[in-house]
Amino acid sequence: MAEVLGTAASALAVIELAAKITKLCAQYGKDVSNAKDDIGRINTEVTNLKAVTESVRKILDGPQGTKLRTSQNLHTALQDGQGELQKLEEDLSPGKSRKAMSRFGLRALKWPFRSEDVQKKVDNFQRCSAMVFAALQVDQT
Repeated sequence: MAEVLGTAASALAVIELAAKITKLCAQYGKDVSNAKDDIGRINTEVTNLKAVTESVRKILDGPQGTKLRTSQNLHTALQDGQGELQKLEEDLSPGKSRKAMSRFGLRALKWPFRSEDVQKKVDNFQRCSAMVFAALQVDQT
């Protein structure tokens, strides 16, 4: 039972982080004109991970939640996703220098990734989503 609660907590953390990153991506989308495709790709994968995790959360909260046999694999997959989201949030969060510059009316928001970095992040989010989905599939059979 404790394992299921830990998995549910991880799912909630992933959902909350994904929502924060979606907001950050929206801000970058407004302020940075030369990275719209990259921002969109990352936002799409974060949204996909959030959707899969929300499905997991619904199952865990339902009557079948305590019967998940591979919940440790699911928990690990959710922790991986959470770690990837935390790294992305740190990279996207505006620093103190940007806040100071915004007081003077300067737009200091700059997309922090190159295309190769974006592809790695997209691949990592796709892998996390696939791991969560696979663990969920095993539990449903």
